[in-house]
Amino acid sequence: MTWHTMHDWKIVFDNKYAAHFTLMTNDEFVSIICLKTQFGDFSPIIFKLTDATAKLMNQPHFVESITISLDKVITIEFNDFFGF
Repeated sequence: MTWHTMHDWKIVFDNKYAAHFTLMTNDEFVSIICLKTQFGDFSPIIFKLTDATAKLMNQPHFVESITISLDKVITIEFNDFFGF
């Protein structure tokens, strides 16, 4: 799954998770919201994006890792423990 966001940033993650997440944006922030209602409180993944930088503002417990590359690609790996 690939989402294209502001300032030409791309957010990439495995397609098997596509049905579980949605994207919300404004002029400055990107928020990835988990649509699951099971297994506790799923807080959003939040990034502050500019033309030159991506700053991770919140990484919830169901995220295994996040990689931010110089070519404006953010790659998210989710932890399968949470039933995705």
